Amino acid sequence: MSDTSVTNERTNDLPVAHVSVNVTIDDDCTVINNAGEVGQSDSNDQSSHEEKMFYSKVNCYESRLKFVEKVILSLDYYQKILFAVKLAKGGKTACIDNKFYNWCKKHFKINNTTGHDILVSLKNDRRIVFTESYFTILKDIHEKTGHGGRDKMRYEFSHHYYWLPSTVIDLFLQCCVSCQLRKPVKNPVVSTAIISIGYMTRLQMDLIDLRTRPDKDFQWILHCRDHYSKYS
Repeated sequence: MSDTSVTNERTNDLPVAHVSVNVTIDDDCTVINNAGEVGQSDSNDQSSHEEKMFYSKVNCYESRLKFVEKVILSLDYYQKILFAVKLAKGGKTACIDNKFYNWCKKHFKINNTTGHDILVSLKNDRRIVFTESYFTILKDIHEKTGHGGRDKMRYEFSHHYYWLPSTVIDLFLQCCVSCQLRKPVKNPVVSTAIISIGYMTRLQMDLIDLRTRPDKDFQWILHCRDHYSKYS
């Protein structure tokens, strides 16, 4: 992601384009409109426990970010960028800040091959994702990779999408019940204490080899220690 500074002045007053934003996953299509209503062609599990837990973690992660727009794009900010890219020029007449307009033109463009205006990266033509589509996209990738880990998911994600921090993938994996159940539990090794019941019942011996530096006929040193009294 670019470190180019984005001026947020007057972007709050920016008109929001009333368009439906589509996330196309192969032959399925998830449509998220301005009202936040979601319609899925195969299933509607927006109220699932995994999704609620995932977005609660994303919200906590988002609250710790200093510049949220540079890391995570919300649907509202996504549509503001979409509106800015459609304009022929920025400025006061378009009610949009010039720095924000130039930043949008530098990093984004519009692709409508699916019949809908989709924001893609100008650098690699990959589709830009926004917060509200995270769970749907990551769940699809996670299932296609056979419940793969972060590296497999990131590799698959990078072939189609853009603008997602790796931390979000980690948060998603923490919410996958199947992966958590399959994860082996690491039990710490408990050492068994050695107990001596009396004097000279257990000895500790250390044999030191001095054959490379013998003392005349003496080539070995035997050190013995009583485990009970610690006498040696």
